[in-house]
Amino acid sequence: TIATVTNSSVRNTTINVTVTDKTTGNPITSGTINIIDTKTGNTVGSGTLDGKNNILILTTITDQVTYDLRVEYSGNTNYTGSNYDLDDILVTGRLSTIEHSIGNTTHGNITINITLKDPITGTPITGEPITVTYPNGTTETLTTDPNGNITIKPSLPVGENTITVTYPGNEEYNTTTTTIPLTVRMRESQTRAELINNTIRNTTIKVTVTDKTTGAPVTSGEVEIINTDNN
Repeated sequence: TIATVTNSSVRNTTINVTVTDKTTGNPITSGTINIIDTKTGNTVGSGTLDGKNNILILTTITDQVTYDLRVEYSGNTNYTGSNYDLDDILVTGRLSTIEHSIGNTTHGNITINITLKDPITGTPITGEPITVTYPNGTTETLTTDPNGNITIKPSLPVGENTITVTYPGNEEYNTTTTTIPLTVRMRESQTRAELINNTIRNTTIKVTVTDKTTGAPVTSGEVEIINTDNN
């Protein structure tokens, strides 16, 4: 019996087992194989040769620790059992990844959707904390929903900004961090003017500036009145 570890991540630790005749090298194509954690004596995986002498066995290992494993072939009517030891197998966390999509980049109306998932299977990682760090150093921590999503609506200044998003990991998944560069655009304004007085040296114009989308008042900035009649 010969065995190799093809994957050593949590909940996905997989052992490739091949059984042959020790003398001739001919394939042995029947019999049961068990994977034993020799530190605890527990069986962490099993499989049956069914017409082939090679099998991939997915184990039930769930902890990020170092394992000593024994692969035990039970034998069949023609062959004795045999063992193969796999020592010092370091089981690591599964990879995680953070993806994002930006819905709006105008000042005061920014929307960013963030998704945490397993990059191998595409499975969303749900109920986990995501910490968002904004350019001014403030942070907020949100929990992913059943689709692995969080949505943020940050208040950022106009211009270039960078947001950092961090997942701290858990007993199954590794930590991961990504940055989101974002150019925040100015909001559109709308200007209205009304002639209040048209007498010489007292000509007065009332100017009102609002947000073009919301109608909210714009309360800062200079207003200039230009005489476009050159005559």
